[in-house]
This record gives sequence, structure tokens and C-alpha cells, in this order.
Amino acid sequence: MRSVVLILILLVSCPLLAKDVYKWTTETGEVVYSDTYRPGAERIRVSGSKSAPSTIAEDAADQTTAAVDGETYQSFEVVQPENDETIRSNEGTVTVGLTLSPALAANHAIHVFVDGTRLEGEMKSTQFSLNGLNRGTHSLNAKVVDNEGNELVATPSVNFHLRKASVIKP
Repeated sequence: MRSVVLILILLVSCPLLAKDVYKWTTETGEVVYSDTYRPGAERIRVSGSKSAPSTIAEDAADQTTAAVDGETYQSFEVVQPENDETIRSNEGTVTVGLTLSPALAANHAIHVFVDGTRLEGEMKSTQFSLNGLNRGTHSLNAKVVDNEGNELVATPSVNFHLRKASVIKP
């Protein structure tokens, strides 16, 4: 009887744990599904997931094509962390995932802003980690700039909450 109750509880709670799934096709034509974001991947909304709807390009080939001088970016957004997400990390590490369509041009860079302050350096990757953040609420946004520093496109700001274990009550 206990095992039946336990199985029922597990079955009922599974939809609460649902997350988004990402789909992409490898160079060999293999279709891959994963719960980890990858640049160029299509986000598939799983029923019961709390994430915001994503912008999905009409043609998957367009996502792998880099922007050329004069061409504008169609979309740029922060997909990880989600807006108003609570992240638990005693180290203060937050994984960031951005989507950019078309892909970043060779002469462009990404500037990342945390709490309104630009992080040092220029990014070329749309997936990276922020390290050593203090606990509390933070805002995150990014901008694509050309080689002269002119802003081409920016993401909306995303707020997230970083929680760490208490020293008093671990």
C-alpha cells in the first residue's frame, strides 16, 4: 500500500518539475533534444513549465548564419536565467544563456551588464557563467556592439534572485 501511495505522489509531482527542452540538428543530421541551452537551439515549451514563450525563427538555417555588415539582428534575448528566477548557489555562480539570431558577426561583440554595470571584456559566446555574485536580486542585460562600440541590438533586462545557504542555518 505504501509503495502505491509513493508511486501516485511521484506521478502527480512530475509535471511540477517540467522544464523547457531544446532541440537542434547536428552536422550529420542527427536531431538532439536536451534540457541544456545551446546556441542555435530551438526552445520547446513543455506543458507545465513556467518559462516565457520564446521567439523561434521560421528557418533553422537562419539561426546558424552570422550577421553581415549592414544586416540587422532579428532577435536577442536572455533565456537563462529566466525573469524572476531564484537561483541557489553558495559560490555565487549563475549560468547565462543568450539567443541571438542571426549568429554574432565576426566584427561584433557582446557587452554584458549586471546591475547596470558593464562587465569587463567583450564576449563572443552566447553561453557563459557569472562568478562571485553576492546574494540578493540582480538585473542582467546584454548588448551587441560593432567594432566602433555602437549598439546594434539589446536584450530586455531580466531580474533574478541569488540565494545562498545561511551561515546561521545551513
